[in-house]
Amino acid sequence: SYSFCTLLSKGSHPLPHPMLRAISRRYCSYTVTELFEGSDITIKGSVFTGYCGPAASEVDAREFARELKNRGGYTHACWAWRGQGFNERCSDDGEPKHTAGEPILRVMQKADLRQAMVVVTRAYGGVKLGTGGLNRAYTEAADDVVSFAEKVALRPSE
Repeated sequence: SYSFCTLLSKGSHPLPHPMLRAISRRYCSYTVTELFEGSDITIKGSVFTGYCGPAASEVDAREFARELKNRGGYTHACWAWRGQGFNERCSDDGEPKHTAGEPILRVMQKADLRQAMVVVTRAYGGVKLGTGGLNRAYTEAADDVVSFAEKVALRPSE
């Protein structure tokens, strides 16, 4: 027998009505239970590394990013966090506006990852990437770690 989430993830149950699609997302969210580190992605000398882990609050994500930045000597530690309902936050950490935090958040939304955080660090390599290059780099690093992380389905009440 298949669960509602399994049927939806296999695409065998079309949901034509937008409200039904929105409701189905509520029942098929995922989280992670441990910290995962993605691969190093090098673009024009800058090294981007993604981290994905559980986070009960925005404060957890912010503090983890700050700790990573301080310990690793990274130029930037941009992050996104999603909690329950519509609670979500992100930070560009000094990168140009909307080039880091929002792309990371979009990756989390696409994966329907909740009660979790994704942090992407950047060690500056001396070459400016431009807004499009930064957007692609942060998206790639976030996508790498989110696809690698072992996800657990949340119950509807979570």
